[in-house]
Amino acid sequence: MVCRLHSVSSFSLVSLPSDEEIRSLFETRRLIEIGIVSELCRRRDNAATQDLRDHLLLEDEAAREGDHERLIHLLGEFQSSWRPR
Repeated sequence: MVCRLHSVSSFSLVSLPSDEEIRSLFETRRLIEIGIVSELCRRRDNAATQDLRDHLLLEDEAAREGDHERLIHLLGEFQSSWRPR
């Protein structure tokens, strides 16, 4: 699906993903996140696990406050929110 954005001097075409593409993206993300959590459990890396817990608390806070922009930003940072030691 393509959405046209018009302005006075020009227009831009912005690709919008289909419902199937969105579902596929979230399924891929879910698989990556399962791998991250599994790896943290395998390593028993307490510092990295705490980094992840702290990040999840920030996500929960943004969701509770209805701060969708911040929540989306945090969701995108999930994979880099933990640092293996």
